[in-house]
Amino acid sequence: MRTRLVVLHVLVLTMLVVLAVRLWQVQILRGDEFVHAATETRTRAVVVPAVRGQILDASGRPLVRNRTALVVSVDRTELIRMKDGGAAVLKRLSEVLGSPVRLLERRITPCGPRVTRPCWPGSPYQPIPIDLKATTREALQILERQEEFPGVTAEVQAVREYPGGKAGAQMLGYLQPVTQDELDKREGLKAGFSGVDLVGRDGVEAIYDHYLRGTPGLRRVQVDRMGKALGVEKQVAPIPGDTLITSVDARVQNIVEKAVDGAMKKAPKADGAAGVVLDARTGRVVALASAPGYDPAIWTGGISEKEYQRLLSERAGKPLVSRAIKGSSLLARRSRCRRSRRCCARATRSTARTAVPARSWWAAGRSTTSAASGSAR
Repeated sequence: MRTRLVVLHVLVLTMLVVLAVRLWQVQILRGDEFVHAATETRTRAVVVPAVRGQILDASGRPLVRNRTALVVSVDRTELIRMKDGGAAVLKRLSEVLGSPVRLLERRITPCGPRVTRPCWPGSPYQPIPIDLKATTREALQILERQEEFPGVTAEVQAVREYPGGKAGAQMLGYLQPVTQDELDKREGLKAGFSGVDLVGRDGVEAIYDHYLRGTPGLRRVQVDRMGKALGVEKQVAPIPGDTLITSVDARVQNIVEKAVDGAMKKAPKADGAAGVVLDARTGRVVALASAPGYDPAIWTGGISEKEYQRLLSERAGKPLVSRAIKGSSLLARRSRCRRSRRCCARATRSTARTAVPARSWWAAGRSTTSAASGSAR
């Protein structure tokens, strides 16, 4: 009997020692780690995109501006973690937005060799916008029933708008989500990119993307166990992007666009045309038109496969390509400039030099109108 009691005492003491050691590990050794994990369960970090800077002509008329819109976005990684892969959430979201479930699934599917548009060309680890024209009623239905829509957000964001329509589309460029490969390869972009805003892919939007993009903000929101927001714990305001003032004159640009379209109609067999207007005194580009053109608004919210193929089609005249810069006349000029790298550089970068960041030029005390040297003719 005494032996059994001794063994029992030893077991109890051993268990107490093990519990004490484990308690020391949890509270002292790994205390900070568990405190951080507990804090993360009741707070959510929300990236606030910076408003992208406007692009103006030499007189201050907007070539590209922003409009506010209610944007519904889906976190694909959170949907994948669900037992049904997020099928129930997408079905409820389809009923609210009035869009077919199949269309929503295609919009959040990453683009690939065998995946046609509409698809998601950006990083799969960032929120994917699926509706850029949501109504206030639709947004409230999602926000007030957050437990039924995990991984779905509805926020007011700035959406790109083009007052001139297709005027100067190739010169201005367009926006697309950043890809995961770009984030992995370009550390500078990874540090300054919020994961929810867009980057320039062509034209002025691409050349001056660093100035136009701005700096994203951060908002830490306290939430309950159902994910409903209780209050804001910390907030860092975003810094809007710079406003770009170009040397282009919007009125002259429209005139040149009409002239180029008229020339195309008079030559039925022509597959394209270009027109460039330069300031004879300074050499700056006043207008730069290319035909056939396209409306850059088709990129907003995701372009369809049919429209994308049309922009690259030989039959349609490759509207995505600027004939004023990349046309056959430029190729002939390059052959003449083969011995001069400087000449070739000017010929290929003429459009990029028609714009300057307004903030940096004002800070330097210079004129906000830039001079474009070596423009393509």
